[in-house]
Amino acid sequence: MKRKQIVEKKKKFFTKQKTLAYGMGGFIILLMVASGLNMWKGDTTETYDYNGLKFTKTEEGFWIAYKGEQQIALTYNPEDLETITFPQNIATMNYFQKIYISTDDLKGNGRAMDYFKRKITITNMKPFACTEDNEGCAELPLKSCEDTTQTEGVVIFKRAEETKITYSNNCLVMEGASENLIKAIDKLYFILTGI
Repeated sequence: MKRKQIVEKKKKFFTKQKTLAYGMGGFIILLMVASGLNMWKGDTTETYDYNGLKFTKTEEGFWIAYKGEQQIALTYNPEDLETITFPQNIATMNYFQKIYISTDDLKGNGRAMDYFKRKITITNMKPFACTEDNEGCAELPLKSCEDTTQTEGVVIFKRAEETKITYSNNCLVMEGASENLIKAIDKLYFILTGI
């Protein structure tokens, strides 16, 4: 006769419906408590008031404000732009039919030149140019301050340690590091749009 062997089976943790229900309930309660604590954290949105406009920093890092229906987007905080000065007669740029965006260093100033082309909406005619025949300038016209007319202006970007902005005879020269040139373009946008 054979002996019967008694084998004890281990019970699995989640085999009972009651245990599973308690586990899921506990998880949902923890999730709700965590959500509630997140609401108490408060609003940490950065804002800045500039000339009657309230700029708010987005999650992407841009500063956004609305002037009526018009959205105004900046790369830098408007507070950073207050120290940047432009010559008094800079608003005459609003009358240009064409603006050449020129440089002596396409690689170094490319970001600022692209930003100017997108941001400053005086005219759609904003071709790139070079101030001298350098690498990458074979297909571009050569334009300097001597090439301006009543209806055509030239904006020259130059890399420099110190930020300097001059405007004379329909020629705007912006010197500085790329980051400072972007800030200066935001300030120029304010001036030309009357903000």
